[in-house]
Amino acid sequence: MWRLLRRLYDARDRNLVGHHHNRVTSAGFVLGSTARRAARARRAAQRRSSNDSDCRAPGMVGSELVDRFKTGRLASQWRGALRAPLTVTVRAQLILLNRINTMLPARAIVAAALSVFTVACAEPPKRVNPVGLSFAAYEDTARRSWTRPQDRPLATAVWYPAALGSRESEWRVGIFNAGWNAQKAPLSVATTKRALIVLSHGTGGGAAGMAWLAETLASNGYIVAAVNHHGNTAAEPSYQLQGFILWWERARDISVLIDRLLADPQFGAHIDPSRIGVGGFSLGGYTALATVGARLAHQQWKSFCASQPVEPNCNLPPEASFSMADVQRLLDHDDRVKEAVSHSHESFRDARIRAAFAIAPVLGPVMTKASLAEVKVPVRIIVGSKDDQAFPDVNARPIASAIPNAEIEIIPNVTHYTFLARCNLWGKVVARSLCADPDEIDREEVHRRVSVDALKFFNRTLQR
Repeated sequence: MWRLLRRLYDARDRNLVGHHHNRVTSAGFVLGSTARRAARARRAAQRRSSNDSDCRAPGMVGSELVDRFKTGRLASQWRGALRAPLTVTVRAQLILLNRINTMLPARAIVAAALSVFTVACAEPPKRVNPVGLSFAAYEDTARRSWTRPQDRPLATAVWYPAALGSRESEWRVGIFNAGWNAQKAPLSVATTKRALIVLSHGTGGGAAGMAWLAETLASNGYIVAAVNHHGNTAAEPSYQLQGFILWWERARDISVLIDRLLADPQFGAHIDPSRIGVGGFSLGGYTALATVGARLAHQQWKSFCASQPVEPNCNLPPEASFSMADVQRLLDHDDRVKEAVSHSHESFRDARIRAAFAIAPVLGPVMTKASLAEVKVPVRIIVGSKDDQAFPDVNARPIASAIPNAEIEIIPNVTHYTFLARCNLWGKVVARSLCADPDEIDREEVHRRVSVDALKFFNRTLQR
């Protein structure tokens, strides 16, 4: 079922919703002929839009990039990268099925999809420095993939200050608007060495979901890289349970990513290794903290969950389409998982990282107070007061109080998913709980506020 939904949400290279025999069988309605007409209209719109780079079919990121993905000229691990922030999971299934069960008319879904595929002429952001975007298919040769007899993939998006005059285009990824960038634009040579910020996405998400933060940093001179965490990202063909339960493996991704970036022929010579920071959202917030010294204690987690079994930190997240029975089988019978678990208590601190910016971090009850007290770098934590996935009183507040001189800001009325990328109309129709914010909250304004806050934090702590 979730594979069908992934196809349904994939607005990049599939027909509207009629791909699976032109039918969503569990929905009980057929969109076949309408979907085909919509798809033909979309293709015609795309052809028309090819003559004007400012007017793009919102479901596309540029025909050249799509062609590269389809013909395999980019590594296969990046085939799904355009869906990077997409979380087609149990939560998404429930959202869609709820809409089906409440008899949302088929024509409403079709109308929404048509509005998404209609050619739109949007204005690029007004900023002095354009933002470039590049993709890299790094690997960790010390760890194996969970799905193939190959090295662990580290598919990465890199935002950077582009040369003046580089032309930005809107990047729309599935149900999300992932900002503006100039893909493959040359790096600005105005500064020889630049600070590097590495970003970690939330569970089940992807690198593109961090674009709103990355763009602000890159347009102000930073090189910014976000990795798709293997097994725990929608940028891959399927989720792997290991990615949802072996949280500390993400911290190792960040350290290897820094290694690869410093050796990268395009970016390495332009990175100042003495000015590296980290940021992350949700499980990525934990990841950021782990790279500066936060450590986990399994027994501490068990004790906490025994008293609060329904707390989000004690259950698989909504993004995971697995059961706790699946978890137990993996822990009991998978030797690689057993090996990984034996290292869960270790420190994954990377001494090269000089500052950490954590957005709505989770796993507060699992982090040891002793390890947090030993964090030596500046830390700033942002969270919404109405976060129902990373309750501030369980996560952000106790984490901040345990880290010497840590800063914390709790934004009134903001929820967990406010920190996801801004949704397009299609997303608002089929994934309301991911895309809807409280009436008084403007998601784009929250993104602007938090990204500027992060910029000021890194400017100050990395001595720009």
